[in-house]
Amino acid sequence: MDTLEALGLNLPFFLVQVVNLIIVYTVITKWIVGPVTGLLEKRRQTIAQGLEDARIAAEARANAEREAQKNHGRCAGPGQSNCP
Repeated sequence: MDTLEALGLNLPFFLVQVVNLIIVYTVITKWIVGPVTGLLEKRRQTIAQGLEDARIAAEARANAEREAQKNHGRCAGPGQSNCP
């Protein structure tokens, strides 16, 4: 005990500080880090869904452009019945 006092440490005060640190760490982990992590995961899923939707839309647009080119090639001149 004399060596701790020689270093300027008061053992009861030090133990109280350690307990306080554990309490603060637990509160921060449970009520701050946990919800923020959940929000970040939800945001990641939303972004992934948006990217997937964009990929599907790009494929649909490319297919529509191909169909339009195909249909445009069939229209040889004005007045034909198969032209849109």
